[in-house]
Amino acid sequence: MESATDYSVVIACYNSGEWLEELIREVSKEMNVTGKTYEIILVNDSSTDGTTWSCIQRTARKNDRILGIDLMANSGQFSALLCGMRHSTGEFVITMDDDFQNAPDDISTLIEAIEENEEADGIIADWRKKRHRNLIRLIGSRVYHKSLRFATGTRRNVKMNSFRILRRRLVNAILQNDTSRPVMGGLLIESSDYLENVELAHRHGRRKKSGYKLIPMINITLANIVYSTTKPLKIMAITGSLVFFMSMVMAVYFTYMRLVDGISVDGYASVIVAISIFGGLTLIGLGIIGEYVGRIVHEVRGTPQYNIRRTTQVQVNDESE
Repeated sequence: MESATDYSVVIACYNSGEWLEELIREVSKEMNVTGKTYEIILVNDSSTDGTTWSCIQRTARKNDRILGIDLMANSGQFSALLCGMRHSTGEFVITMDDDFQNAPDDISTLIEAIEENEEADGIIADWRKKRHRNLIRLIGSRVYHKSLRFATGTRRNVKMNSFRILRRRLVNAILQNDTSRPVMGGLLIESSDYLENVELAHRHGRRKKSGYKLIPMINITLANIVYSTTKPLKIMAITGSLVFFMSMVMAVYFTYMRLVDGISVDGYASVIVAISIFGGLTLIGLGIIGEYVGRIVHEVRGTPQYNIRRTTQVQVNDESE
């Protein structure tokens, strides 16, 4: 069954009312050039600026191709994107940031790339030269991608980015996952081995400060690892086994020195150091286990990915999956 719409553009919006109308205008201009049918889905992730939702409502009244969705609480970019994807009807779904960091005129490059590669389920932007305004953001971005490769064990060097175009079959596969705390990069790699990158120029966004500060970036990185793999638990088990083996060897050695050679084994400082190291490893292990247990609790509790407060349509059927 073919989709009624060729392209769906999904944008998660947060405190972007100052420039959102301009972004919508630029995206619409670019999509009109394609000559294909399209829709723009704007998901307001409970913005606090007081202007984002009113801007979405205003533009939706002017353009029937626009659907606005207002979430009841801040659910995070990944959940907001999934909400928009659930309401999309396009054969291809394009996702992008709301702050002009993804240039609307690069949409045509994504469309061209996926039309030329029929085997690809998705095309993801890869910045030629990524320009971040602060060192923490730059380091965080690199750690994020490294952690994703570690977690998924992917053999292909596919870089993740919020600017992407996905075929409907991949979108449907992603939406089958009902995890309460989705991680988009993990979902993409888990759902398809047929992802490709296309190089695009990176631009500075309109925001003066990044929406992702140090702690949220650490949380996202941990979420990638916890969602995608049990490798940390395996590493912890291997480390514990090695430490136990080393401890047994040391116990035999010192017992021999004491009983056979009659040598008094001093070592208050070394004992304290050993206890501190093993205590630290124990706490790290408990922390790793706690991350997994916390995710299990959320999944068992059935915490919804998002809850819709209202839309620009009269009625939308959604169960806040």
